[in-house]
Amino acid sequence: SILHTAHEAFIGMDTAGMIVEWNPQAERMFGWRRDEAIGTPLHDKIIPPAIRQAHSAGLRHFLLSGSERVMNKRLQLTAARRDGAEFPCELTIGHVRVGDEQFFGGFISDQSERQRVDKELAAERALLSAVLETMDIAVVACDRHGALTLFNRASRQLHGLPMDDIDYARVTDHFSLFASDGVRQLAYDELPLARALRGDHVRDEQVVIKPSAQPA
Repeated sequence: SILHTAHEAFIGMDTAGMIVEWNPQAERMFGWRRDEAIGTPLHDKIIPPAIRQAHSAGLRHFLLSGSERVMNKRLQLTAARRDGAEFPCELTIGHVRVGDEQFFGGFISDQSERQRVDKELAAERALLSAVLETMDIAVVACDRHGALTLFNRASRQLHGLPMDDIDYARVTDHFSLFASDGVRQLAYDELPLARALRGDHVRDEQVVIKPSAQPA
């Protein structure tokens, strides 16, 4: 009952590679009815033709070596539906012995939507990065721990840094910040970024940037 009401597809398989369990979510995900799947080879139902041989070899290796390096881990794989359409999925495999027999159970989730969203977000980030890189206004960003995540072209030029890629973790080694008088060097706690991370409202702050390559 638990398997049949699970939100993820569940497939059981014996050591011969034959399907012994196939829940309703598996029916919906792969397009095969339970009575069509039970007792048939797993690779005929969900494994893309191009990797069926590798799947069979992997099963044989497991049975001979007893290796459990894929057990109870989230595996990113490609599966195939009844109509031949391939899709990315996440698989977690369990292994159980009943007397002298061994069985495998796998929970499978369709990752198509997540990968689509990830690709869209990656495209948006790439576009934003390209826009920020070409702006004439210096833009600097950091994560919630204060680690720099963005130092655009205008910022690098302003701080006297090279125009090519730089190590953000060491970027502060290349310049110093002074108060608006240009004489008193700011301590870390006085830096606008450090103050902002503490929750202070920082706006229209004036500082003097001295690149390390220039004399004081």
